[in-house]
Amino acid sequence: MTPPAQNLLVPTPIKLLIHTLIVVLVTFEAIAVTSCDNSTMKNTDQITNQNTNVPSVVAQAVLEDLSQQTQIPLSKLTITKAKKELWSNGCLDLAQEGEFCTQAIVPGWRVFVSGDDQTWIYHTDQQGRSLRVEP
Repeated sequence: MTPPAQNLLVPTPIKLLIHTLIVVLVTFEAIAVTSCDNSTMKNTDQITNQNTNVPSVVAQAVLEDLSQQTQIPLSKLTITKAKKELWSNGCLDLAQEGEFCTQAIVPGWRVFVSGDDQTWIYHTDQQGRSLRVEP
C-alpha cells in the first residue's frame, strides 16, 4: 500500500487534463504572439466607427476574421458598437454543444459589425485572441 504522502504525486485524470490544457494554452499564446506581423495591421480607424472605444488590436482581429469567413472586403465592414463584457467562461458565453469551457471570468468585448446589409455580433477576450460569433 502506498503511504498517503506519495498519493499526492500520482496524477489523476483531472490533473492530467488541467496540465494538458495549460500546456496547450501557453503554446497557442506563444505561437499567436510570434506569428503576429505588424505589417499586416491596417489603420482600423478608417474601417471602424470612430465612436467605438474597442482597442485597435481587437477591432483588427474581428474585422479580419469576419472578412475571411464571409469574403467581404475589410473596406465594406464597419464596427458600429463595442461594449466591454465579463464573460462567465473561456468559451465567451458561446459554448457549442458538448464543448468543455474553462470556468473563469474572462474580460472582453461584445463587438457589433455591419456590412453588406448584415450585422454580426462577436464575443472576444481583451486582446482579440479568442473570437466567437453569436449564432
